[in-house]
Amino acid sequence: MIGTTPDKVKVNTTLLGGGFGRKAEADFIVGAVSLAKVVEGRPVKVIWSREDDTRHDKLRPLEAQHIQVGLDADGKIVGWRHHVEADSIFARTMPELFKEQHGHDDVVTEGARFNYSVPAHRIEYLRQDNGLAIGFWFAVGVGYTRFGIECMIDEVAAATGADPVQLRLELLQDQPRARKVIETVAQIAEWNRQRDGRALGSPIPTHSAHCAQVAEVCLDRQLGEIRVHKVWCAVDPGIAPYRSDDHRRYHQRDEPGTFRAGQHCR
Repeated sequence: MIGTTPDKVKVNTTLLGGGFGRKAEADFIVGAVSLAKVVEGRPVKVIWSREDDTRHDKLRPLEAQHIQVGLDADGKIVGWRHHVEADSIFARTMPELFKEQHGHDDVVTEGARFNYSVPAHRIEYLRQDNGLAIGFWFAVGVGYTRFGIECMIDEVAAATGADPVQLRLELLQDQPRARKVIETVAQIAEWNRQRDGRALGSPIPTHSAHCAQVAEVCLDRQLGEIRVHKVWCAVDPGIAPYRSDDHRRYHQRDEPGTFRAGQHCR
């Protein structure tokens, strides 16, 4: 674009903050380099206003989901089908990868894979091409796929008369760390305590790090207004790996709050 070669270009990467997908786009870099070419020899700093950001950003896709669950005679989940329809991020940003994955977009459907123990689990994705240049925009599919999943878990609990917390614990029998955050948040929120005029929302285990939340809410039936009074949260993020110049060491944990013998903690 500026008529030079890579050996004459130096990129200083700041080791702070995250890109969350948006920095995979090059439009703001193109703008800065174009200005630098015009004012050769002078430093250039480009700042997008909020209006610029809204006008030129790549928004997250609008998504529709359809979840079907099969239950046996005992009310146990034996089958799960999660159908997702949305524009594709990969089709624009990584067309070759999108083709290799036979039209599946892992970013849009991210979060549809879960830790719950279900015998049969199917995830489907259908691209709805609206001609929009959508992008990561500080968000991935977990924000909506997990919402849909947890709503369905609550519906299963209501249909079978199961306690929402106990149902999730049963589905996470092989996930001790995920179970621990649910048990912890249920304890600190006093899940089994009756409340006058208020109700508790079920804990939600999220993906990657283990996290569960309980919300205490009330409903004004005359006005139809919902008010959130309290939110309790338990998080087990694991241990972040670090790297030094002379060696690398990655920490692993067997259980929340415990380290293996001989490990060094920084």
